[in-house]
Amino acid sequence: MDRRRPPRRTGRPHRAGVGGGRHGGGPGPAVRFAAREFDRIATATTLLAGRLDRIEGERADLVLRLVQVQEAERTALARDLHDAFGQSLAAAGALAMAIATAAPEDRPDLRADAEGIEAVIAAMRGNLRGALTQLELPDLAGIGLGGAVRGLVADWRARLRTGPALHLDLGGDLGTLPTETAAGLYRIAQELLTNALRHGQPRHVFLRVRRSETGPGSVTLIVDDDGGGEAARAADAPGRGLPGIRARLASLGGGLSLTDNGNGIRACATVPIPG
Repeated sequence: MDRRRPPRRTGRPHRAGVGGGRHGGGPGPAVRFAAREFDRIATATTLLAGRLDRIEGERADLVLRLVQVQEAERTALARDLHDAFGQSLAAAGALAMAIATAAPEDRPDLRADAEGIEAVIAAMRGNLRGALTQLELPDLAGIGLGGAVRGLVADWRARLRTGPALHLDLGGDLGTLPTETAAGLYRIAQELLTNALRHGQPRHVFLRVRRSETGPGSVTLIVDDDGGGEAARAADAPGRGLPGIRARLASLGGGLSLTDNGNGIRACATVPIPG
């Protein structure tokens, strides 16, 4: 029987190591921290987390303020355009009509020129109405987001006439959304429809807006087109369209995704509903 005594325990902890030891492959001694060191690390981490939270809050406030300033500028520009050009174009059109009506029988050329001027002015007034529609927000408090989006699609259909077919699908209660949420979603629908119709060659564009009543509640806005293109390239394309959409969504706590749908691009914006 082996009666050799077992090795005596000294009570000293084993020092596991990192790095190379004296004999070439063994680990070196591990770094040990005192309790005070852990306290300092924890304190520094807490301070850093608090600072990051404050910076994120300031960034969100700045984005919201930027969106509010943009809306104020749009409203002011629409008012100035209407006041400066609307009345002038109306007066010029009335004058051209009066010239055409009063032109003598032996001056068909004068009547034709006046009618031509009247047609040009009518086209300019139509373009001005389109610009004002893009700049001004509809009465969201009165007609709700659903009515506003219906008007937006109707306006596009009137302008496109023989162009791509627009399809609209609305679901859920869109009439009681907070004003900021409804305004942001309306602007996002404007921009996404513009991107789909002007930067591609679709035959069909689908706009879907649905409010989910389950869970915390949210609104999902989807624009699908069959105009080709790649979502990855569209996401990296230059311009202010998508950055503007993302800024609006950031101010509302939402997000945007771009994916390929097989025939074109799907843009999906999701916005939570404040409780």
